[in-house]
Amino acid sequence: MRKSCVAKRSIGEENRRVQEINQLKSEFVSLVSHELRTPLTAISGYLDLLLEAPAPPSTAKQQELLGIVSRNAERLVKLIDDLLDLSRIESGKIELSITAVDIVAVITEVVSLLQPQIEAKGQELSFDRTHSLPAVAGDAERIRQILINLLSNAHKYTAAGGTNLAHGARRGWMGAHRRAGQWYRPVAR
Repeated sequence: MRKSCVAKRSIGEENRRVQEINQLKSEFVSLVSHELRTPLTAISGYLDLLLEAPAPPSTAKQQELLGIVSRNAERLVKLIDDLLDLSRIESGKIELSITAVDIVAVITEVVSLLQPQIEAKGQELSFDRTHSLPAVAGDAERIRQILINLLSNAHKYTAAGGTNLAHGARRGWMGAHRRAGQWYRPVAR
């Protein structure tokens, strides 16, 4: 009986210690994310000024390099935002803005956003807008973030030119995948 009480107390103490460490980790991630965001915001602002400045004219190569730096700064901002979201989720402080979301508009926006990098890799991404979908209740920004993550991963982990991606909405199925000329569709629900 005494061993059982000691074991329970030890497990309880260990559990509290793990929770404390987890809280410290979340606070650290939040602090670091905020500290990284401040200089990155300044860098992004100055890059925008350089890219939009009317004088003096820069070479095409300089514009290309500034564009690369700007895109990478945007990627860092997104990574920092993801870290902040993770910190908010872990602390239970994430706030959702639930509204009626035009899912077709969100998908169209995400497809347009990712289309250039997908095409540059010899892949294909299309969205069949011929079928209407009802509005869904959700947080438009989180839905956009999920779609961007899903499609970015599909793009990243698919061989160049090897797989075409397409999605649409037709009678109970969403999504399609083609490899070597063969279409695969999810089972209709």
